[in-house]
Amino acid sequence: VKFYPLNYQELIIKFAFSRNLFLLLFAQIGTATVVVAMVYWVVTRLTTNLENPPPLRLYGFLSIIIPPAFLGFILGLIPVSVATAAVFWLLKGFSVFTLETDPTGRNWLFLPSLSLQYSDARGDPDDLFISQQGRAGLSFVTIGIVSMYYTAKAFVPDRTSSAQHDMPRGYYDLGAREVNSWKRSNLIYSSILMGLFLVIIMEWSFWPSFGVYIWEAIILMKILSIIVGAIVDAQIGDNLLSAPVMTAMGLVQGIVTMSSKDFMDFLLSYIVGFGFLILERMYIGPLQS
Repeated sequence: VKFYPLNYQELIIKFAFSRNLFLLLFAQIGTATVVVAMVYWVVTRLTTNLENPPPLRLYGFLSIIIPPAFLGFILGLIPVSVATAAVFWLLKGFSVFTLETDPTGRNWLFLPSLSLQYSDARGDPDDLFISQQGRAGLSFVTIGIVSMYYTAKAFVPDRTSSAQHDMPRGYYDLGAREVNSWKRSNLIYSSILMGLFLVIIMEWSFWPSFGVYIWEAIILMKILSIIVGAIVDAQIGDNLLSAPVMTAMGLVQGIVTMSSKDFMDFLLSYIVGFGFLILERMYIGPLQS
């Protein structure tokens, strides 16, 4: 066995430095990504066949997309945060409030005394951890389904026409209401199926050899996202409604790249993913539409 000191690049690959250094590296990587996108836009503009190419309205574009996105993020974050905090207080509140007197949580509120099965006379303290895991999982599933329901109502609002306003009180357009109900149900159904599919992908990323085959996994997921995107578009039939469903898949694709065996594989997988993103936006997307 031979021991030798690692150089600077090898220390970075092995995550041997502090968090601040990697935050700086990520900031530099993000800046380089923006520069590459700008260079690509300039090259595309200089080589376009259009006589009068449209100008880059960056500030106008940002003023349109940032306020609704920020407001929607806050409106979605607040109820989910409150519900998550309530679940934590019920299941793990002893780790904050009674850490010294009850460090294991066996006397916290009423949940430890509840039986796990109907045949149990009373709860077994040794099953406390298992029961907490199961109740936490059920709570997160419930929060997710409720969030899907209200998201579907937000994306498919109740629209009334001018003719409906002129109707006498008590009359309503049953056909429009049925269409809205069908769209919401279809969106929730597609979201649940997508969630189950993404859970399989997340479980796949915990495979011990996933980091070894990260390149093959990235290419496979990119091809798979195109196929799944076509299926989701055909199922939902509305680009506005299919966008959040496919956004969840893109988010999971970014998360599973964390399974890279070292920083260099993570960086290279990010570069490959960025290249696929440009390819999809500029060439594959227009062909699909």
